[in-house]
Amino acid sequence: MWIPTIGVLVHFIGEHLPAEIIKDRKEGYLGIDISKEAMAPQLDAHVQFIRAQLSWLQEALAARPFLFGDTLSGADLACWQTVFLLRKNCPPDVDALLGLEALAPWYDRIVAIGHGVSSPISSEDAVEAARTASPSAVMHLDPNGDPSGLKAGTQVAITPDDYARVTVNGTLVAADSNEIVISDQNGDAGALHIHFPRLGFDVAAA
Repeated sequence: MWIPTIGVLVHFIGEHLPAEIIKDRKEGYLGIDISKEAMAPQLDAHVQFIRAQLSWLQEALAARPFLFGDTLSGADLACWQTVFLLRKNCPPDVDALLGLEALAPWYDRIVAIGHGVSSPISSEDAVEAARTASPSAVMHLDPNGDPSGLKAGTQVAITPDDYARVTVNGTLVAADSNEIVISDQNGDAGALHIHFPRLGFDVAAA
């Protein structure tokens, strides 16, 4: 759903996107031109796609406050963040274009939950905190539990299987059918453990 979402987003705010962002998304991330001019011919198709997805969402929420009942779940947040991206960055016209009005009560219920209590931190301080810390041991996964037979210590390459096919390389720490953890030595942040879901990513020996 991301490409149609970007198509609608740039329809409204594409003229404000820095050239550097457009270049990066084309050459190093999405592999497509997301400029307003390039995306404009596909706007109708993108709107139809999103409206179909949101229609399904509306039907799923017809008899309950959240997708799985009375309690918020990760499924709600996964759907909500796309709607949030559009409503946060586009003018109110986006609601009518995509038929978002019917989802407003569900949307507002999630907004009302808030973000808890946070403390601001600079990017420099965040990198320094990572550099001076050590990754915790991975206790919830078998070091040799990878279903494809990869063993801990193997150099692996992990790549999204849909868009943004940017590969991350590292050393396998542990894995199972749902998750994979690799270690990597970042020049600025030091030793890191990076967690990936298995669904949506290709994993292979590097």
